[in-house]
Amino acid sequence: MFIVFMVCSEVYMLLSCILYKWSHESNGRVMTKSEVRSYQYKKRLFVFNLAMFLTAVYMFFRHEWYCETGVYSIFALCEYLVVFSNIAFHYTAKYDFSDQQVLLAGEESGDHPKEMVLSLHPV
Repeated sequence: MFIVFMVCSEVYMLLSCILYKWSHESNGRVMTKSEVRSYQYKKRLFVFNLAMFLTAVYMFFRHEWYCETGVYSIFALCEYLVVFSNIAFHYTAKYDFSDQQVLLAGEESGDHPKEMVLSLHPV
């Protein structure tokens, strides 16, 4: 099941990078400095994540087949780096929504509880 999660995660990151560039450069539009920074981070983190995942898989099998000293520790380090790079990839949303503001508002009307509305507004 973990392999399915990782494959889906890698495909998601790849498609995110492709679609981000495509959607931000369509119709001759030029990306802003913040968008370029977000795209560069996304690309680098995707490549790093993929490299660490493949290294972890290699180290896992090397440990299973040869039981070499220290190989499992390298595998564990790669796993942690995969997790941290995945978190950092999603953190790039900070740059994607840097000019947006989240507004939660509600109104009480008679017998009905407050209704919460989530909307994004440009700052």
